[in-house]
Amino acid sequence: MVRSPNEFLLDRLQQLAPQRVVSIGACVPPALQSYCEQHDCQMQHFEAHDARQQLQGAAPSELILLTDALEHLPPLEGRALLGWLRNYCAPRVWLSYSPTEQDGDTCWQDADFYALGLTREQGFSQGQRKLVFYAFDLLTYNHVRTWNNPDNWANPENWGKYWW
Repeated sequence: MVRSPNEFLLDRLQQLAPQRVVSIGACVPPALQSYCEQHDCQMQHFEAHDARQQLQGAAPSELILLTDALEHLPPLEGRALLGWLRNYCAPRVWLSYSPTEQDGDTCWQDADFYALGLTREQGFSQGQRKLVFYAFDLLTYNHVRTWNNPDNWANPENWGKYWW
């Protein structure tokens, strides 16, 4: 049973066992710091506002973790950053988001994360504070469909021969 966001993150990190992680946000989460110290994991940390520039020439990583980042970016900039990270930087993107009542129209909704291919993993609340974890995994994002193969096409002998 997971009791805190830190324990949840540490459990997920131990399940995935990444060797290279990029952390984006105000600070490195304690669970990630602990995991990297114990498992000889390479970690890079960037602030949200300059992450894109810093990651342009960086080596590929297995996981990108955003914590306390989207709360400080305009929604359009946050969407652009998430899409770019998901499409070009790593096969897995995890993030935590803490909505506040003061955000109004700038507050992200579940549908905003779903539209970017993320799934809601876990939610935590303590009094008025809420924290939600979302994840994107390229390996499970687009499930294999039984109809999408040469056996179910009109001309199976042409499968993979022509690109139009």
